[in-house]
Amino acid sequence: MKATILFLMDAFRWDYLDPTVTPFLSQSATEGHHYRRVIPSFGFCERAEILTGKPPRETGYFTAIGFNPERSPYRNLNPLLKGVEGSEKFIPITIYSRVVRRLLRMFVNSRPHGMAPYKIPYRFLPYFALTEDYFDHRDDRAFDCESVLDLLKQRGQTCFYDSFTALNMPFDGDDPIRLERALAAADQGHSLYLIYLSSPDAFGHKWGPHSTELRKELSQMDSKLKSFVHEFSLRRPGSSFVFLGDHGMTKVEKRIDIQTEVRWVAKKLGFQEGKDYLYFLDSTLCRIWFFRPEVEYSLSRALRALSVFQTYGSFVTQEIADREGVPFRDKRYGDLVWWTNPGVMISPDFFHLPDQQTKGMHGYDPGHDDSQGTCIVSGAQHPPMSTSSIRLTEVNQILRECLS
Repeated sequence: MKATILFLMDAFRWDYLDPTVTPFLSQSATEGHHYRRVIPSFGFCERAEILTGKPPRETGYFTAIGFNPERSPYRNLNPLLKGVEGSEKFIPITIYSRVVRRLLRMFVNSRPHGMAPYKIPYRFLPYFALTEDYFDHRDDRAFDCESVLDLLKQRGQTCFYDSFTALNMPFDGDDPIRLERALAAADQGHSLYLIYLSSPDAFGHKWGPHSTELRKELSQMDSKLKSFVHEFSLRRPGSSFVFLGDHGMTKVEKRIDIQTEVRWVAKKLGFQEGKDYLYFLDSTLCRIWFFRPEVEYSLSRALRALSVFQTYGSFVTQEIADREGVPFRDKRYGDLVWWTNPGVMISPDFFHLPDQQTKGMHGYDPGHDDSQGTCIVSGAQHPPMSTSSIRLTEVNQILRECLS
């Protein structure tokens, strides 16, 4: 019985395909359906796009973490977290922070809807919760529209999900382990296998796109994929293999300290962090919430006037939100949202250490060449065909056709 296998190759950029680096994937692109460029939506919730075929405005999922105090797994830890943050002044911060955040991660992993603390300031944690991954994607409450997983349930078919990824899933293996796990389940009769491959993203962030280190890792991944497809095809002849790079990766050219800018302006106006306003620093987004109308009026005007905001990015307007298909003025995602230009990274942010020196980043304008991924569909029923570009949401229909 045939199956459909989706390899989600995180941040595999469209121009990573190279016969000398990725010979198996390059050959698969020539022999199967090749959608040369995949254009993601603005934001960080690609899996929701793939599984539902809907853009962020329709799924409601824009960034991975949103303002939602009622759903925060840290909502009852306010006094403890404030005490922890205060004591950092007297203990070596790197060692202390590593231990405390590990303990917090262990705590939330034992609770439903857990969210890792990442590098979010302790006092901010009770305000935030997961968005796209708050519910397991197999849960009926995960999406307000039909997903591919819902479709399988309706047909009485099953999906192998243990080799996939989600922010509410504990880390339990790397790429080779996920491939081995899926291959071991080949004989279990699942219709869909979801396999997450993290190495293009991890090496792209650390070393940058087209770096020697990344090319070496891509070559190794390509070899593993060739072996997997061969072995899986022997067990499940006639299967379809979808190799998806969900977005690209851009070289970081400029780092800016937005946190200091926001704090300086707010302090000058007499506003207190956590009492009058709050912010969240994604790597390419600065999102700000105002707790009173007068704070929004004064602080918003002052921030918009800063040269750093005018020079290195854009404030998300209704026009931009409509063009990109993302929510606007949605309380989960910020009253004021600022988006960096390609190649500009917010540092420090809430996911990386200030001295981490990340060399590659994504989350920029989806229309930018470096932001785009690629998609290859191979198998006996997929003869050679080339398409210049598709939206990431269209991968949903590709999966449905493979499963039909």
